[in-house]
Amino acid sequence: MSSNKDVVEVGEEADQLNAEKEDNRQEDKDSADANTASSNIPTDGSVAGASQKRKRSNSDSAPTNIPESTAQSSIPHWLAGASPPRFLGLEELVRTADGLDKMTLVHEMAVNPSFRIEAPTPVEGSLHQKVRDAMHRAFWTALADDLKQTPPNYEHAFALLVEIRELLMSLLLPQHTRLREEIEEHLDLKLLQQQCDHNCLDCLSVANYVLSVMAKLCAPIRDAKIAELKNETDLVALFRGVLETLDLMKVDMANFAVAQNRDVIQMHSAQYEREKFQAYLDATPDGMRHTDSWLRGAFNSWIASRATSPTAQPPAVKRAPATEGSEASTSAPSATSASSQELSRADKNEIISEACFSLLEWDDSRSFPETLLVDQARLYDMRNKCLQLVIATSAVMITSNLAGRDVAEFSDFKKTLKEHLLIILEECDDRKLVELLPNVAEQCVKDVDDVMKNFPDAPAWTSTRATELKAQLMELSRPEQPVRKIIRDRIRSFVLSVTTNPGTSPIKLPPGLGVVQADLARLAGQYLRLIAHNREVFFGLYGEVLERLWSAHRL
Repeated sequence: MSSNKDVVEVGEEADQLNAEKEDNRQEDKDSADANTASSNIPTDGSVAGASQKRKRSNSDSAPTNIPESTAQSSIPHWLAGASPPRFLGLEELVRTADGLDKMTLVHEMAVNPSFRIEAPTPVEGSLHQKVRDAMHRAFWTALADDLKQTPPNYEHAFALLVEIRELLMSLLLPQHTRLREEIEEHLDLKLLQQQCDHNCLDCLSVANYVLSVMAKLCAPIRDAKIAELKNETDLVALFRGVLETLDLMKVDMANFAVAQNRDVIQMHSAQYEREKFQAYLDATPDGMRHTDSWLRGAFNSWIASRATSPTAQPPAVKRAPATEGSEASTSAPSATSASSQELSRADKNEIISEACFSLLEWDDSRSFPETLLVDQARLYDMRNKCLQLVIATSAVMITSNLAGRDVAEFSDFKKTLKEHLLIILEECDDRKLVELLPNVAEQCVKDVDDVMKNFPDAPAWTSTRATELKAQLMELSRPEQPVRKIIRDRIRSFVLSVTTNPGTSPIKLPPGLGVVQADLARLAGQYLRLIAHNREVFFGLYGEVLERLWSAHRL
């Protein structure tokens, strides 16, 4: 019944719209006739037209009841939009996805110094592995059966030699001209086919030649495997080992090429990533909505901080050049010049740096910026590492304060305690912190107990003081806990200094962070490499978003 009622309502709305269109046409016709007859004397038609116009305005301004089952064609054009729908073909979607995959690969090569291509291996026990193993067994069993026939059937053997020849050719470098000619001569496919047809193919001799070529091309790590294959007497096992080793050699050659061309990849990766991401935006017009939201949060924080900071400088002002007879003014910008204010590059860098640091405190419930999705897992690891450093440093400071100066200055006490705490916090994140804090507290009490044995004349480390220490350490679960907040702010200050001034001059380490200096420097270095590359790729897009936000803010 509900469905029938919806259909009736839609039908009535359609009839009403058709009637209104007829009124429009009649009104236009009557107005034209009235203007032709007399421009000063209103006619009944024009009056009726005005009445119809008022009636239509009231109808258009009223909200339209659109049932959920209503088709697009039944929705008024002024509500659904007059623009034609945009269709994305399968080819365009596949091309966009392929471009993003290539962009991700190039990005990984550029930002990860230890990047290596790994041989593809299916998950243990997966359907992929079972199907692959079954197909391989079937092929090698068929090859063994063919070679045992009298005379031997070389159909599978010839197909295998064709594949081996292609693999060897793919391993050659441009300067391997003589070796290429040698392979083409010894593995001449026409000659091999003739030998198969006349049952005179010497598979063992061909395999030994292939092994000699592989020994010239392989990395030193493959020498032992090739030496092992040279002693193999079973022909099927020999060919199987050759194919498996050639697949590994392809991976070795790919990693060698990456290592040799890393500088070139880093030099051109930013432009390549920018082009691929732009192609993605062309296919997905709203492809930066989460990035816009991320930058908007940083922009609003920046505006609020400048409004409350007495030392904040106004954004750069772009003035028209002075004309003859005008005087240069050093006073505050006038209302006219204020309207031409724009964000300087320094302002944009400051906002982007703040936005990037927010990634080290990112809430999992929020959608990640599209421009950083390829680094999401890496940034999450940095976020957790930053939290670990904050908690460990805060715990060391609280423990040193309660234990007293003698304990705090005891040989390597702070360093040893920090290392113990980082081990406990190794898998720490926001959700696991509360569960790990009792272990942190117990470790701090134990380390203090161990050191106090070296001070028999010192005041006793009582259970009351140990309980007090545990209670204070449990408070570290709150981000607003005073010690934790101080350490967090100092780490933030240091990281922002690194990203905003990535020069060669040393950066002062804030007080209290000396105990985690090496760990913090390692984290800052990884973070800087990632953010500097991202900024190089997307600074133009970030700048456009910030300019729009700044223009909207000034209105």
